[in-house]
Amino acid sequence: MSSMVRNFPLLLAYILYPTIMMFSRVFELSLARIWIDVVWVLLGIFVIFFAIARLSISESRRVAWYVVPFFIIIVILAVLKWGGGWYFSDIELIPYFMELKPVVYLLFAWAWVQVFGRLWQNYFVVFGAILGIIIIVDFFVESILAGSISRPYGSGEINYDACLLLISLIMSLVGKCQVRRVWTWLVVIGLFLTFSRTALAAAIVIIFLYSSVKFKTKLTISSLAFLFAIGSFVLRDLPLDTLSSMDRYWMWVSGIGLFIESPGQLVFGFPVGVALPANTPMAMEWLWESQSAGWGLSGVYPYNFHAFWLRLTITWGILAIGFLLMIVVLMLSRRREKLKKALYMLVLIEGVTMGLFYLSNVGVPLFLALLVQDVWHPKKAYALKRVAVNREPVSPALSGSNSF
Repeated sequence: MSSMVRNFPLLLAYILYPTIMMFSRVFELSLARIWIDVVWVLLGIFVIFFAIARLSISESRRVAWYVVPFFIIIVILAVLKWGGGWYFSDIELIPYFMELKPVVYLLFAWAWVQVFGRLWQNYFVVFGAILGIIIIVDFFVESILAGSISRPYGSGEINYDACLLLISLIMSLVGKCQVRRVWTWLVVIGLFLTFSRTALAAAIVIIFLYSSVKFKTKLTISSLAFLFAIGSFVLRDLPLDTLSSMDRYWMWVSGIGLFIESPGQLVFGFPVGVALPANTPMAMEWLWESQSAGWGLSGVYPYNFHAFWLRLTITWGILAIGFLLMIVVLMLSRRREKLKKALYMLVLIEGVTMGLFYLSNVGVPLFLALLVQDVWHPKKAYALKRVAVNREPVSPALSGSNSF
């Protein structure tokens, strides 16, 4: 299978999405961020028909058995929302779509891998380097226009771009792939210039715990990451000595308050289609009201809580806590390779402030990273060609030294 087809999800999330969003911003076009979800659905439909047309009967059935039912569920929810809203007048169906996103993204990633094969670690680094270049250019353009150092916008949610770059950094410094050193540094510099505090903090922890690079390099990257994290407070004119200036802090305060008032909901979670009995902090009023207005809703719903672990617990209750414990156990397991442990650490730390698997441009690449293929080895190239027609060795241009 062509590498362009196999890696199209990475091309979409890492390059096309931020580029299109940047152009829409420059030319003042009104383009909703959720257009990428429409593309994921269309790609999912493409995968189903491709499986039916090209794969064997058993392989097609394996893909369809898991994917088709969920597309049917989505269609039913859509029909109920726009055709039978009169019957479910007290229940909003939009939040159901929002909470189904991780399931849909997981099924899409799984089906994509089943049909086109696992993605190679190398390509995550290559696409991450290109995204790094986009962020670097955006940083200089915004700074020149502002006449001072300014944070780039990237895709419009620069923290999401930072998460993608962190995945690429893990593939390069923790994975066993061999790529050109300059590509890794483009990823690193791009990550720095996002000024994403959570991503930079996660990078420091992951580099020290799981990376095999020289200690001097670990210290250099981590020190710079710390300085850029501090710089993010300066750029946003935020005080360094208080949490009350951070919106994520108030989201956690409100979310924990929900369970203090209704401790029984910690078992099964809160109903998804009904507004939550949440107290809205003053610091969050404008944001939450604008988000609700954008969806034509009234009240606070799980999607208003941007932290993955908090949102998951509000929706799924004790199942979310079980998932958290599973992540911790996998990280502590001696049988797990460092690459997977580093990705689990990313989920653990970034999930404190970001939606991760709920995010339209992050969820699919993150699932694909967790399903990533072992690094290509030149000595195995001939054998791979013979035993798996849907696997091709990395282009010679991808190979190179990555010894720091």
